Amino acid sequence: GDMPHKQTTSMLVGSYVDAYFSGELAEFKTEHPEIFNSRNGNLKADYINAERIIKRARQDEFFMAHVTAPNVQTILTGWIFGHEWKVKVDALHEDKIVDFKVMRDMKPIYQGGEWRTFVDAWRYPLQGYIYREIVKQHVGKELPFYLTYNHFNEMAEEYFVESREYPVNDFTIDNFH
Repeated sequence: GDMPHKQTTSMLVGSYVDAYFSGELAEFKTEHPEIFNSRNGNLKADYINAERIIKRARQDEFFMAHVTAPNVQTILTGWIFGHEWKVKVDALHEDKIVDFKVMRDMKPIYQGGEWRTFVDAWRYPLQGYIYREIVKQHVGKELPFYLTYNHFNEMAEEYFVESREYPVNDFTIDNFH
């Protein structure tokens, strides 16, 4: 079944951007009236920033090549470790899997008594492994997993877009404790 979770503002901002790139922004706005200011009906500041993120992302050809695909926001299910898993792939291409992240920054995170990269702290290699395995069950071949992320640079006061392939080919579940 679906895991219940509280929708934070950060999660809603990411979902707002996802909805834009999947062509579902109008529906998202209807389903989430809390993103609007109740006094004047305008978008709240966090979602005005989401509009800036979208504008910046659309200017980056490399990014757009990654997030625009024949299959966007694709829901797939499969079996891993004897359990059924459900994933929602942001962009499924014939030759790659792309997951889009929106974040405030890429600063290292202190976790478990040590500093970790943002990617490792949030266990994106594990996500990549799971996505790759589920996609392989559906398309019959392994595809590389890319994280494409948009983050704010406080010093430059602008948004940056980066796309990177993450090495999950050699990943094993033993990497995580």
